[in-house]
Amino acid sequence: MLLYIVYVAACVVGVWRSASRYTGAKIWAGLARVYVVLSAMNMVRLTYDYMIMPLFFLYQLWRMGAL
Repeated sequence: MLLYIVYVAACVVGVWRSASRYTGAKIWAGLARVYVVLSAMNMVRLTYDYMIMPLFFLYQLWRMGAL
């Protein structure tokens, strides 16, 4: 999961910078930035779903004495 976060972060930075330097139609640069924002939001959601929630669940089990 950590490699996924690093990969997506590098992609986000690269696409955002490329969109700011794009000299063609402005719509494509704008759509690229919208896609980047949506991808970053998805990365945050996946990190929450697959990293934070399981750790919280294990912590709750530990507090109850089930582990």
